[in-house]
Amino acid sequence: MPCCGQRRTTLVNPPPAVARPSAPPPSAAPPAAPKPAVVHAPAAPVDPPMLPAGSSVTLRYLERSRILVRGPATGRQYEFSAADAVRPVAAADAETLLRTRFFRRA
Repeated sequence: MPCCGQRRTTLVNPPPAVARPSAPPPSAAPPAAPKPAVVHAPAAPVDPPMLPAGSSVTLRYLERSRILVRGPATGRQYEFSAADAVRPVAAADAETLLRTRFFRRA
């Protein structure tokens, strides 16, 4: 029960009205059709260009499945598989690849 004149304050300053959701206004245009998803074909494997001697490190891939690795420093793509396990890699990329369990120096 309100006391000390609270009822009078409520009558003078009524609480704010609660907004009621309303239906969206009708639109003249029908809703747009959803856009089709864009599917990009995977890039064809690219052999790295021949690297100058001294700027490359020869790595051996230790797994059997085929992988395509993008060098973190140069952005070059290197393809490895059980049949093609030894490849030259840019020295800037080699250190990061060697930290994984997939490669060792050849």
